[in-house]
Amino acid sequence: HLTSKLDKIADQNHQQKTKLRKSLSPRAAKLSIESISLRDAILYGMPKVTRELGRGQYGVVTLCPSWGNYAPCAVKSVVPPDEKHWIDLSMEFYYARSLPDHIRIVKIRGSVIDYMYPGGQPAVLLVMDYYPRDFYQAIKYHLSYLERLQVSLDVVEGLRFLHNQGLIH
Repeated sequence: HLTSKLDKIADQNHQQKTKLRKSLSPRAAKLSIESISLRDAILYGMPKVTRELGRGQYGVVTLCPSWGNYAPCAVKSVVPPDEKHWIDLSMEFYYARSLPDHIRIVKIRGSVIDYMYPGGQPAVLLVMDYYPRDFYQAIKYHLSYLERLQVSLDVVEGLRFLHNQGLIH
């Protein structure tokens, strides 16, 4: 009799955790990115971008001379094609904003949702610190062996930090 009660309580706890992880947390994260983006748009306006820095699978990165109290900064434009991608981006944004500062992790300074983005779908503009080189460029620009080794160690340091925060395994 006691075992069946404990099993029932454990099952209820599992169902509540699943609901929190799959339903409530993603919705809260999406509300968070929407409200922070609205606040940032009101306080700082739309980032004024000058030139493209790069393209990736998830968006275009452009240079912004200044935005709010940050200069220069990089702006990553992400166009989530459906609700699943909106949720994924919202959760990533939530976790990234929750991280303590770390020298090897690029800090997201803010966001704005551009409802007039070319293509008809809204784009989330993530405003980040600007660095003149990324990992790929550092390897590509014929750095010495020791310099490339240092870049690799820096990346590992950032990955270890994220692992210690429980974000990657």
